[in-house]
Amino acid sequence: MSDYELTGTRVEVLRHIPYGIHIITTRDHEGLHAASVSWVMQTSFEPTRLVVALRTSSRILQHILNSEVFALNLVAREQNQMAQAFFQYVQAGFDQDTLHGYRCRPGETACPLFVDAAAWIECRNMCSIEDCGDHTLLIADVVEAGLRLAAFTPLELWESPWSYGG
Repeated sequence: MSDYELTGTRVEVLRHIPYGIHIITTRDHEGLHAASVSWVMQTSFEPTRLVVALRTSSRILQHILNSEVFALNLVAREQNQMAQAFFQYVQAGFDQDTLHGYRCRPGETACPLFVDAAAWIECRNMCSIEDCGDHTLLIADVVEAGLRLAAFTPLELWESPWSYGG
């Protein structure tokens, strides 16, 4: 028996990589858009950059590529219902001050920022890498960030009832 067989399946092991759950938003010529995402990481200090991996077939990706900006709304551990509300892509009109019942306001990039999110990060998409399997990587500069709760524990995928990975 190999070491691989002794330690479990690939899916089980890969699902143990820790990820936060965030709500990504954007605004383009069609309106406001939002979806929950988990594959996010900081990739550079100077300039400050993030990488987000989005399923290539997702509607939110196409809107971000159109607008070239997005915001990550970080949710606290106790806000799992908010994250769950955006597991299915959501679209709204330009004049909306709510998305799926959650109040939002435009940020510096005009992307929706959720009033109740623990923190937020606005980004300008610098480039995308599309030949990464079934996901596209977005490499983005951080334009602005804000903290609404002085101290919070981010909602993490491993402690939620959901899984994404493997």
